[in-house]
Amino acid sequence: MMNRTGYAYLPDYCVPPGWVLEEILESKNMKPAELARRCGCSRTHIHKVLNAKVAVEPETAIQFERVLGVKAIIWTNLESAYRLHLAKEKEREKFIRNVQWAQRFPVKFLISTGVLSKSIKPADTVIELLTFFGVGSVDAWERQFGSLNVAMRQSQVFQSNREAVLCWLRLGELQAMEATCASFDSDAFKKTLHNIRSLTNEAGEVFAVRLRELCSAAGVLVVYVPPLPGMSLSGAARWLSSDKALIQLSLRHKTNDHFWFTFFHEAGHLLLNKKRMVFVDEEKDADNFAKDFLIPPNDWAEFVKNNRFSEEAIVGFANMQGIAPGIIVGRLQHEKLISYRWHNHLKEKLDWEKISVDSSPPGCID
Repeated sequence: MMNRTGYAYLPDYCVPPGWVLEEILESKNMKPAELARRCGCSRTHIHKVLNAKVAVEPETAIQFERVLGVKAIIWTNLESAYRLHLAKEKEREKFIRNVQWAQRFPVKFLISTGVLSKSIKPADTVIELLTFFGVGSVDAWERQFGSLNVAMRQSQVFQSNREAVLCWLRLGELQAMEATCASFDSDAFKKTLHNIRSLTNEAGEVFAVRLRELCSAAGVLVVYVPPLPGMSLSGAARWLSSDKALIQLSLRHKTNDHFWFTFFHEAGHLLLNKKRMVFVDEEKDADNFAKDFLIPPNDWAEFVKNNRFSEEAIVGFANMQGIAPGIIVGRLQHEKLISYRWHNHLKEKLDWEKISVDSSPPGCID
């Protein structure tokens, strides 16, 4: 289930210090002219403060403290809050021009999951999206996210909406930012993958937690983020830093054969990318890595040459390999050796709630 983060921009109502000053003068039955004389400034200056024409400078705040008994820090805080409020209002007017940019994102979905708050002001949605992505402006967003090249396993038939994908990647990144892990060790991670391979026989609620623990110890964070409307991604891999990697899984197909192939595909990206660039892209090599790691090529060739793909034969081969039978079925279907209608009961159906429950990233701060 997606966290209801709520990156809300909350415009507060703010009054100028002059309004507060006017109330205090009335309560003390003091005229602006008298205040001016006591402070040693001109009546014009006091009237400008009352009408928010000039700011309450620290020197004026100190004078108000001595004459009116209201601490100088209160006046400076009132002034600071008011000027910040004015700046936000001015910025909101500027962001009205960016409403079309915000409409490219799955806003309704992000609101329904609590990532964004529901607002009747379009400019506020722009501001919340910028806050969600951690950037200060639309131009900055384009520079930061506009030309990303991420290693992603996605449908070859359906195209993904770019903005939906970037939202999905950002949600994974935010999960990872709350987690800690060891420094990435290529040899340790490859060794860990052999242990993870045996997890394919476990139920989703079991392997989801253990998978994260094993990967974290080798310097790889694993996060689960459900797919957003408009995207057809199964997973993504990226480097968060030179010694910290991230594998993000969407559980889009909801069966164990797709889940495990996607995981080992993304793991292949991390092992194949020797330079540890921020983003990696070797799709074909990653596919081959996943296939060969799950089922050694010689063993697979020996199995398929007999052209015997009964349930008994599939289960027997899976047991010999120490992996889930559904993985064998999925590969046979993908290589068109059997119909997509055959043996689907050997695939485990994965439940998103069971996968995501009690599986916060290692070191996650609640």
